[in-house]
Amino acid sequence: MKIPKISILQDYASKLAKGLGIDCQPILRWKQKLDNCSELATHCHTMDVSGQKRGVICLKPSELRRAKYGWQAIIAHEVCHLHIRNCDQPEFIELIEKLGFPKGCLYERH
Repeated sequence: MKIPKISILQDYASKLAKGLGIDCQPILRWKQKLDNCSELATHCHTMDVSGQKRGVICLKPSELRRAKYGWQAIIAHEVCHLHIRNCDQPEFIELIEKLGFPKGCLYERH
């Protein structure tokens, strides 16, 4: 699957955050091999840590390309983490479903 430009992904994430009333602006960036954050997969920084500000979402292109529910579901998942850290909480599942994604897309991520 072809991945859109980062600006399109950024617009999508910003629109989701605004629609969900999330108090933090997501900032998307491509995950780099030499990053100072230890996560290997696509992930969201839910607080200021490892030189990254809260709201930074590090995207791994290979995950976006092979996503079963599309890149939109992966970005939606990470944006929802800015509101609720634990995706096992019922409120997290409700957010994902409110955005139109099936509960099953949660388990693709973790």
